[in-house]
Amino acid sequence: MENKQSTLQTEIGPDGREQASAPLENQGCADNLLYISPRQAIPIIFVPGIMGTPLLATGNNNKNLVKKLKGRWSWFPDSLGWMGIFSLIGGFNRLSPAEKKTLLDPEYTKVPRALGEADFSGFDLEACPLPKEEIEKRGWGSVLLSDLGGYGPILSFLETELRSLYHDDGKAKPRIKGAMLAFEGSIQSIKGYEALDLGAYKKASSWSYPVYACGYNWLRSNEESADDLARYIQFVLNDCLTRLKLKCDNVILVTHSMGGLVARRCAQKYPQNILGVVHGVQPAIGAGTAYRRVRAGWEDLTGQMAIGANADEVTPVFGAPGPLQLLPNQLYGNGWLNVRWKKKDGPILMSLPKASNPYDEIYSKTTAWWRLCDPRLVEPRAQNREELEEGWNLYLKNLKMAQNFHASLGTYYFPQTYAHFGSDSKFPAWNKIDWILKSFRNMTGQFSPMSSVETTPNLRLSTDNRINYVTLNNPQTAGKIAYQPLHGPAVIGADYSGDAYHAAMASQDDTGDGTVPTHSAAAVTNHIKFSARLSGFKHGASYNDKSARAITLHSIISLAKGAKNLC
Repeated sequence: MENKQSTLQTEIGPDGREQASAPLENQGCADNLLYISPRQAIPIIFVPGIMGTPLLATGNNNKNLVKKLKGRWSWFPDSLGWMGIFSLIGGFNRLSPAEKKTLLDPEYTKVPRALGEADFSGFDLEACPLPKEEIEKRGWGSVLLSDLGGYGPILSFLETELRSLYHDDGKAKPRIKGAMLAFEGSIQSIKGYEALDLGAYKKASSWSYPVYACGYNWLRSNEESADDLARYIQFVLNDCLTRLKLKCDNVILVTHSMGGLVARRCAQKYPQNILGVVHGVQPAIGAGTAYRRVRAGWEDLTGQMAIGANADEVTPVFGAPGPLQLLPNQLYGNGWLNVRWKKKDGPILMSLPKASNPYDEIYSKTTAWWRLCDPRLVEPRAQNREELEEGWNLYLKNLKMAQNFHASLGTYYFPQTYAHFGSDSKFPAWNKIDWILKSFRNMTGQFSPMSSVETTPNLRLSTDNRINYVTLNNPQTAGKIAYQPLHGPAVIGADYSGDAYHAAMASQDDTGDGTVPTHSAAAVTNHIKFSARLSGFKHGASYNDKSARAITLHSIISLAKGAKNLC
């Protein structure tokens, strides 16, 4: 009788280790092929983007708000009920700016890291390749997991695909081997690409790849988060050695968005025990989109419901250290904030920054009409001038943290770095911000003349609706004026506040992923080993894209194929 061979399926047991069982009384079981993952490992640590980590409330100052939201969270968008979306009884998105400021205080929030702190209610545990107890030990609960913008799908994908790269019959898994070519239509260009042959899969298959996740307090500075990530790397190595009984001395970091800044700084300060880094949609030098959202709120409905539809709602949260580090930094270049006359391609009346210092020229301004923040919105809880100044001084301290972080990080990238990013005209983003200035009729019945290059920076802010419309006056033309109205007698000695204008920011000007412009995302290209320019996805859902996933696998295997065996 001809023996039939089949591969027994393994699963992760209660101790986190692979196990399999077979009914030996069945015919052919003695010939079954059992694939057991290698006993040496390269753990994968996923580092999420901003707002990609749920945050627990920890202080008395936000106790009443936590009670109001019927939970224990300061940030938990995995729960639509907690967010208040499609709810008549309210939720996070119904809180006032002052309440959000209190709830999302960096000093009174923490990452759900300890066992029992995570909440998996928004995650399909039945579809997960690991049992609940194991994903909790792997830190998956420290990141958002739901299918609605969370990282559960990519974590499950990596855990499943990396479980078995190469079969005993000498064939690589076809869906992995051919992944790079299967979706080449969305791959615009690749730098440093080296095809993976069967030998590469065979070498990479000599390792196990347990997938972990490292959330971080995205309200705090990425400098602190980098230190936290370094400590977590040591925890993962110890967990693999002691609990999973796997030999390991290095990890691979896979990042999303701002998580790339965290991982870069971590690798810069603590390069030991890092085999390589894989970046996805990193805002390498910041994003003009960040400025626009602070001044006018989110541009799409999802962001408006989650974070804020106007400057009143966005500014209090954005004034924390972490979010400020997403602003265009000193490497972004000069002249990304412009004032143009009448239309998007009109004459430029003002262009900033001039000395690659947006911190002093833009972000720290208090009364300039083109400033980043209104001080009253930075601290909406202020009851008097003293509290307002205290809030602004804290903002300036956080801004200085951002400037120092950007200066320290510079153009550093870990030597073995792979990256991919979006560059799609269907998902444009703000690289440059163009304020379009137009005139109102003045008291003489004529339209105000074009503001000169000299006077444009000195225009006085009259009103700001905080959803992208401001009115301005030229104080140099203010004072007593005699004029002849269109109808009626002449008026002598009337008060005139100055020639009047209005301005609004133009639409997106660069390809991208809807958030990060290609200008910033592509800044990695000249500093790293491998980069891929892709199309077809939005920023938050980038890791749900087939090409992005395929390139992530390709990057991991490329890093692992040359790793030194420990067994």
